[in-house]
Order: sequence, then structure tokens, then C-alpha cells
Amino acid sequence: ADRLDGGTGTDTADYAQSGAAVGLSLASGGFAGDANGDTFVSIETVVGSDFDDTIAGALLGDDLRGGEGNDLLSGDAGADTLSGGAGNDTLAGGTVADLLDGGAGTDSADYSASMAAIAAGLDGSSGAGGDAQGDQLVSIERLVGSAFDDTLTGSSSNDTLEGGAGNDVLTSGAGTDSLLGGAGDDTLSGGAGGDVIDGGAGTDTVTYAGSLAAVNVRLDGTPNTGGDAQGDTLIGVENVIASALDDTLTGAASDDRLDGAGGNDLIAGGAGADTLIGGSGDDTLEGGAGADSIDGGIGIDTATYANAGAGVAVDLTGAAGTGGEALGDSLNGIEVLIGSTFGDTLGGGSGAETILGGAGDDILAGSAGADVLDGGAGTDTVDYSASGGGVTAYLDGRLGLGGDAAGDQLFGAERLIGSAFNDVLTGSSFADTLTGGAGDDRLDGGDGADSVLGGTGNDTLLGSDGADTLDGGAGIDIADYSGSTSGVQIALDGTVGAGGQAQGDVVLGTERLIGSGLADVLGGSTGNDTLEGGAGDDTLRGSAGADVLDGGSGTNTADYSASAAGVTVNLDGTAGTGGDAAGDVLTNIQRVLGSGFDDRLAGANGDEVLDGGVGADTLVGSLGADTLIGGDGIDMADYSASSAGITVSLDGSAGSAGDASGDRLIGIEIVQGSINADSIGGSTGNDVLIGNAGNDTLAGAAGDDTLQGG
Repeated sequence: ADRLDGGTGTDTADYAQSGAAVGLSLASGGFAGDANGDTFVSIETVVGSDFDDTIAGALLGDDLRGGEGNDLLSGDAGADTLSGGAGNDTLAGGTVADLLDGGAGTDSADYSASMAAIAAGLDGSSGAGGDAQGDQLVSIERLVGSAFDDTLTGSSSNDTLEGGAGNDVLTSGAGTDSLLGGAGDDTLSGGAGGDVIDGGAGTDTVTYAGSLAAVNVRLDGTPNTGGDAQGDTLIGVENVIASALDDTLTGAASDDRLDGAGGNDLIAGGAGADTLIGGSGDDTLEGGAGADSIDGGIGIDTATYANAGAGVAVDLTGAAGTGGEALGDSLNGIEVLIGSTFGDTLGGGSGAETILGGAGDDILAGSAGADVLDGGAGTDTVDYSASGGGVTAYLDGRLGLGGDAAGDQLFGAERLIGSAFNDVLTGSSFADTLTGGAGDDRLDGGDGADSVLGGTGNDTLLGSDGADTLDGGAGIDIADYSGSTSGVQIALDGTVGAGGQAQGDVVLGTERLIGSGLADVLGGSTGNDTLEGGAGDDTLRGSAGADVLDGGSGTNTADYSASAAGVTVNLDGTAGTGGDAAGDVLTNIQRVLGSGFDDRLAGANGDEVLDGGVGADTLVGSLGADTLIGGDGIDMADYSASSAGITVSLDGSAGSAGDASGDRLIGIEIVQGSINADSIGGSTGNDVLIGNAGNDTLAGAAGDDTLQGG
């Protein structure tokens, strides 16, 4: 046990020849090896042995030299110089500006005892803060931070940076580095080289913002590739910041935060409640399972659920998703939304977005903005029921108008649902389903076997080509065949139509039927219907109910042959009575076909054909050159209302004078004249000729006739 007193000057205690490791403190004395029990006075320099020494300085500036061996040198206060020499040394400078030179071996600068955060680098820069203030580090391969928020920087060699407690920033350069964040929420950047990056406890971030090439970073244990991530191993890292290039980021099963930064990135969160940030560029983000926050940032960004194991329900309004892997997801800054291969419900936001349903029977709702909605495979629906105004929408890709459909283009969808307002919905050339909803809608199925459903409101339904089902629903609805290029045969009672655009059609819940410009056969239902023949020689069958039969132009027929009771029909616009004619009003009708019972058919002032059919019918031609056909049964031609005397015969010749002018009577057995002077001739059959008042001439001809002069 020696007392070493250096006196004045710069004095050295030299243990280089010691045969064992020494342990000493210039402040408290020696405690191991040749230094055991030694005391030191005015010693400024200590030279250690070739073994693993522990040497501590005093309060003044010391020069501590470890020599060979794995030495522990600590400077304490003062501007110290610590030289590790050969071996794997640990240097702790203490307070004031120190020089730490590790020498040969793998050496450490240890600031774990610092009472404040430090900023220290292995790149030759001066330290700052806490015990690192003014320190210079030379030949140091391992840097240990304090328990506070440190900034540690490596060199271009193979470094180890250990943050310890606190929220640290660890940045290494080139080389194969180890970055250990320790406790706290740390940010770690390995730089080039295959690095081991261990965030430790806390929520830790690895950043590749400085990478000059794109990175492929995975938190699931799969090797990382590309740029500064090449060969990196990531442990205990929850957050990733990518480079400014086109990166691929993949999360783990935990709650991760993946930030694509610049470039067109592909980001997949995996399981867990992840935060995905696209940054600038056109990014693709896939949240996976868990309630994820997905923000595309700047650019045309895509949120995809293509790999989901079940259908999803999510929209681009930022509201939480409600189904499948989208449950709890919130999407912002997304311009393209891709569904799963199952049945999805996908909605847009307020911007111009693209929504792709993919496989499965999907429901797409674009919301505001000029959207592209593509259903993909499956039977897909575009739904505008939430629109705040009426929409004009097309399933054939044309630009929509009005409400949420303004600027929209629809592809690959088979079903279209309108708003609660007045909509115009048009199908494609395939089999579509159009649903108008509330409002007075115009629905055109287009080609294909379509289902056109008006919903509530007074709707107009067009099936176009194909075997269509038209169902007007509530309201006063129209089935319109005016665009057919061939005549149609169609009724409102649900029977299958034929001809032109009505071929195979079924019409239900519709009160008004419009024919083509050609020869049509139009039928009503048991309700109050309106049948409009349009141009062409049409046949209208109102069936039961108080119907309006409007033949339009052409020579048109009102047909009551199917009535279950006799009818009274007037062509002067007054309502009919009896059987299917009860309440009927006929316009632009030139021919009336009666029932199989006793009918009364009355013409107007035109040239009409009144055909009584089976039964004892009464036919009243009125003005005009009429053809009165009695058909089977004992039928009467009644001229009692003529304002002038008539001349008419049952031999088929044309009549003259009064209401009989130009009339031809066929299959008539009874003629009743006017109250004026009439001339009535019979046929070869058994006729009844009734003169009524006036000076009449009645000529029975052959047959057993009855002549009543009146």
C-alpha cells in the first residue's frame, strides 16, 4: 500500500508492469491489484495494466490510460482525457468537456450516469448536454445514453447505440449497426447496412427518411430489403417512417403506425389497430384486421380490402366502418376504395372518388362528388337513396347528373336505386334492376331482361328491349312503349307481353299504358287505367275499372269481347256503363267490339264501326258513315235520335240522310227509325222495321218481317 504524491507538474501513476488488473480512484485510493491500498496526491495521469482495469479520476482534469485489457475508465469532474488502449473498454467522461479515445477494440462511451439528456456522436462532432457537453469521442464503437431524452449519432463504421430510458433519437450511418432504444418512445434510424434495430419498451419508431432508395420494411419478422433497410432486423418497433421513394411497409399483429412519407407507397397494417399514413404520392393502404386509421395524405390514394376474408362495410366520410375487416376503420384522404371478394357495402365521401366493388354482390354509394363506381364481378348495386336531390344516373357509363350522381360514371353494376326525389335512371344492355324509390321517376331498363320498379310516386317505366318486369308500385304510374320500333301486345294485368319492346314483358302496379307508333294491342287491369295507343291502328282492352281509352291517331278499336257482362259504350266522350265498360271514357276510337252479351254501342260524329258480337245488341251510329255489325243474336240499329229522317236498308247498301248517311248495316235484324219521315228497307231474312213517328216507308223484302209504322 503506497502513497503516491506527484507534487507540482503533471504527474503519472504507472501500473503498466502490474501482473494483475488494478482498481483505483484518484479521489478515494486503490482497491485492487498493485494499486490495492494506494493513496494518490497530485496525480494527474494514470497508466493501467495489461488487464481489465477499473480507473476513476478525481475532481480535476485527469488523463486516464487503460492500456491493454477491457478497462473501465471514468473521469468524474474536470476536463478529462480517457484513453482505452487495446481491448474492449468502457469510458465515462463525467462532467465538463472530455476526450474519450477508445483505442483498439470495441469500445464504449457510457453516459448512463448523466443527470441530464445528452447529444453525442461517433462521427467526430462535439457532444452537448449533460455529461456529454463538449466531449470528443474517438475510436468509440458503442455509445450508451442517459435516462433522459438523448440524441445519439453513429459513424460510418459498425456502431452500437443504446438509448436507455427516455424518448431517444438514435441515428447510425453506414455499417452494420445495433440500435437499442431501451425504455421510452424512441426514434431509430439505422442508415445504410444491415442493422439490428431494437426499440425496446415503449412505442418506438424506425425511420428511413434519409434512404436514397426505396425500402421494403416489415414488422412481422420477414427480412427487410431495399435501400437503407437492406438486411435490417427490426425488434420491438411499432412505427415506421418510409423514404421519399416508392416504399413497401408491412405491419405486425400489434398496433402499428406506418408512414409512407413521399413516393407511391404500398402499406399493409396487418392485425391490430394500426395507423397508416400515405403521405405524398399515390399510395395503396391496406389496414387488415383491427380498427385502423387510414389516411392517404396528398395524391391519389387507395384503400384496399381485396385480401379481406369477409365482406366489409366502410365509406370515405371518415366515419368508422361497420363490417368485416373494416370494422372500426376510419378512412381519410382516400380517392380510391377497393372492396373484398365478398359482398361489400362501400360509400364515397365529398370528393371525386373511385369505388371498386371487386367480386361479390356489392352495394356502392358514391355520395357527393364526380365518382367512378365499378361493381366488378357479382350482382352489384349503386345506391343513391341518401342523395339530397334527384339524380340522373346511367348503368352504361354515361355521366350522371343531379344530386349525388352529378358527374358519376357507373360500370359493372346490375342494380340502380334512386333517391327520394324525381330521378331519371337508365340501365345498360344487360339484365338490370332499377328501383326509383320515392318521387316521380323515369326508369328505362335499356336492353336486356330488366326489372324496373317505380316505388312510390308517379313513375314512368320503360323496359326497352328484352323480357322486362315493370312494376310501378304506389302512385299513378306509366308503362311507356312509345320507343318501340314494332307494334306491341301488352296489358297491365301481369300477363306476358309480345311484339317489339314488349316481348316477354310483365307489367304490374301500373295505371297508364302508352303504346308504340305502330299497331298495338293494349290491355288494362282490374283497376282504373289509361290506355294510349299513339300512332298506328291500335286495339285497346280496358278490362274492369273506369278506364280511359285513347286510341291516338290511326283507326283504333275498343275491344270489350272479354267482358263478363253486357256493356254500354259511347264514342262521344260520355262514360260507359255495364261490364268492363263501367266508367270508361273513349277518345279517338273508330271501332268498338262489344261483349258476348246484350250491348249498347253508340258512335260519335265520325266514321265508326260498331260490332256488337254475340248477344242482342243495340247499335247507335250517330253522324258519320258508320258500319253497324250486329253479329250473333237479334240486333238493332237505332236511329231514334237522328235529327232528320233516314234512308237505310238491311241489304248491305249504304244508307243516306240523317244519321244513316253512308251507314252500312250487317247482321242487323231490327231497325228503329227516327221521329221524322224515314225510309227503311229489310233484307231476305226475318226483319223488324220500326218507323216511329213521321211519315215512314217500310219495305220488308223477303222473309217473315214485322213492320211497325209508329
